[in-house]
Amino acid sequence: MAETEEGFGLPVTTRSDPEPKEHSSENKQDSLLGAANKPHSPQQATYSQQGMEGIKVYLHERELWLKFHEVGTEMIITKAGRRMFPSYKVKVTGLNPKTKYILLMDIVPADDHRYKFADNKWSVTGKAEPAMPGRLYVHPDSPATGAHWMRQLVSFQKLKLTNNHLDPFGHIILNSMHKYQPRLHIVKADENNGFGSKNTAFCTHVFAETAFIAVTSYQNHKVRTYREFELPRIHSSTHTHVIPNFTSNIFFVKRSSIQSCGFIDHLPGVKLGNKMDRSQSIRGCCYCGTLRTNVTL
Repeated sequence: MAETEEGFGLPVTTRSDPEPKEHSSENKQDSLLGAANKPHSPQQATYSQQGMEGIKVYLHERELWLKFHEVGTEMIITKAGRRMFPSYKVKVTGLNPKTKYILLMDIVPADDHRYKFADNKWSVTGKAEPAMPGRLYVHPDSPATGAHWMRQLVSFQKLKLTNNHLDPFGHIILNSMHKYQPRLHIVKADENNGFGSKNTAFCTHVFAETAFIAVTSYQNHKVRTYREFELPRIHSSTHTHVIPNFTSNIFFVKRSSIQSCGFIDHLPGVKLGNKMDRSQSIRGCCYCGTLRTNVTL
């Protein structure tokens, strides 16, 4: 769900929020990211109106975002729309459990430059093209109570990026080779379970490490390598039901005529073959929906 951006051109002030103990311990799989010590004081820029000051937001898998940020995060944009990777997920605390809130995102230009990638680095190549009218992506669970939002991670995985300036599907429209900054807005729902009135209370949270350059194909080979390495790990850690629990450490994959997204190719112990003693169908890739295979012992 996306709407025209209105009323969210906000100034921001920097604040450092210590991460709660319950959040740092709830996802033990974060250690799989390869970071020995998890940062406990993530920097974020926030803007809060009166009554919204106690709300805190923590970026999920921040180490992964930092890994991409160090080499220059790139996000693929297509005419049909492409999901973000890494996915934007957050943990929210400090909401009133009984009050209804609307969570939404927008993605705004980070500067007024156009970029190019040459000699293994990004550099400014000129002035940015005129920005398209901003769109807001409203989380599909909105509006919901504070208790609902705080119960689990809030995922914006369904948000899609496009370079189609005539996009009719509500995707976020971006220009290729331009730098952008995602922003999260938490809005207190009004009496009509909506927002947009002059008295709407809201707060905005910005994580600098989520900034990215929009591209139609990856420019930096390191970004492509990181994605190919991390995507199977995320699949296996969040969708372990896909992998059959066989006693053997080696199983075989028989492909159908539909092209694989590459997920199976990176699973440890996987070989391609035609052995058909017993099988379990995998309906589709949980991330892109293109994988169709039979896993057989």
